[in-house]
Amino acid sequence: MSSPLITINLVVLNGERYIRHFLDSLEKQTYPHDKIQFNVLDNGSTDDTKEIIKEWQSFDKLRMPKFTFVESKVNLGMWPGQEELLKHTDGEYVVASAVDIILDKDFVKNSVEIMEKD
Repeated sequence: MSSPLITINLVVLNGERYIRHFLDSLEKQTYPHDKIQFNVLDNGSTDDTKEIIKEWQSFDKLRMPKFTFVESKVNLGMWPGQEELLKHTDGEYVVASAVDIILDKDFVKNSVEIMEKD
């Protein structure tokens, strides 16, 4: 199986309650981390979302080397936020995500296998 670069784009607004769960599930992916690009756009959160992301970013640099954090002062909305993140996207495949999900540990690996077969 080839290992193309996969981009996961996350747009979040006031996701303090969920962001750690999402980030933990991203960190547990069985797909090679050097083949995962993670872009996150904060949509003007007023809770601790930005601080949690920055803490994870500084702690996790070596395990997820392709990591971009974009801060917006205003809420662009989910899809305009995703469009903004596409400017930072290099992956062959793109996952547009919201903060209130938990990725199965094999989500990226299984998705790539399916996409590469078809």
